[in-house]
Amino acid sequence: METRDHFKNGAKPKSHMSRKLKYTYMSSQVLRDRNGNKIGEIKEEGGVLVIRDKNGNKKGSYDPKTNTTRDKNGNKVGTGNLLTTLL
Repeated sequence: METRDHFKNGAKPKSHMSRKLKYTYMSSQVLRDRNGNKIGEIKEEGGVLVIRDKNGNKKGSYDPKTNTTRDKNGNKVGTGNLLTTLL
């Protein structure tokens, strides 16, 4: 979920809270099959995206800095975000 403060005429936020919440990003995505059953989840952990199956077992990770996807043992799967192929 992303929230951004928008102000008319370039006005600044009036409270420290609105500045603190200026950019908030969702760090978790639940993956579901066509019937709505949870099959896995992708979470951000220390700047790296990690995919886990429905039981919470780690299946692999994607590092956007290196643009590399790795399996649960650290073996390179490929270039780009290929996380969903690991389920």
